This record gives sequence, structure tokens and C-alpha cells, in this order.
Amino acid sequence: WSIQHCTITTIDESPAQAAVIWVGIDDGKVQTTRDGGAHWSDTTAPIAAAGGPSDAGVTRVYASRFEVGTAYVTKSRRREDDFRPFVFRTADFGATWTNPSSSRKARKIG
Repeated sequence: WSIQHCTITTIDESPAQAAVIWVGIDDGKVQTTRDGGAHWSDTTAPIAAAGGPSDAGVTRVYASRFEVGTAYVTKSRRREDDFRPFVFRTADFGATWTNPSSSRKARKIG
């Protein structure tokens, strides 16, 4: 059976420009608006293209304080006992995303 999730877990308005808002949802979707909510864009597919798991809930979305189209997203698969971090960055309002930690080698702590 499949549990439907659709709860907003994080929301952030761009300090660089009013009316630019980013929203993260527990089902893994990320939405953005540039006009205060009149029109929304789903930027979930580009995150998946950057390696983001589609079944991971969004834990935080953070709009850059300095660049209008830049934002960071963290996702979590803790419900599936997967505690790896998933971090993504966009500089073009979510049209494309990158994983800034993908060039770093994973290390165990402890």
C-alpha cells in the first residue's frame, strides 16, 4: 500500500527579492514561485536528474540571501532507514540542480 504525503515541511522567501518563495513537501516535491504565489513551478524532476531520490522527503529549503534564483534543498530517507545526507543547489530558480557534495568522498565518523 502507498501512503500519500502532501504536507509542506519547509518554506522560505528569498531575502534578495520579495515574492520569490520556495516550498518543500514531505513527498519529495519542491515548488517555487516568483510572483508571490500566483503561479508555481514544480522543480522536482531536475532534482531527481541530479541524483535526488524521488521518495525522499524535503527537510529544508533555504533561499540564498545574496542571489535571487539560488536555493539549497536537503532531503531525507530516514523513514527507509537511510541516513545519508542529500543536499542540492540551484542557481536558476530550480531549472537545474547540482549536488555540491558529490565531489567529496564519503567518510565514516566514529
